[in-house]
Amino acid sequence: MALLLNRPRSPETATSSVEGTDYIRTTQAVTRDEETIRNDILIKHRATQHGIRADLVRAVIQAESEFGPDTGY
Repeated sequence: MALLLNRPRSPETATSSVEGTDYIRTTQAVTRDEETIRNDILIKHRATQHGIRADLVRAVIQAESEFGPDTGY
């Protein structure tokens, strides 16, 4: 699980940059598999439709379900 933060937890915490942005880092490298690419396309499309940042949508999905389709909602 990648933890998204706006700042490091501590100076010792290693972080990885997120492809496509200069300002988002995670505590685990983000993989770009086929499902991730499909999700990213959908997120960008829907965020643009509603006039919100795709980064915000990704962060909410990560916090709510970790991108798992079976969350029981």
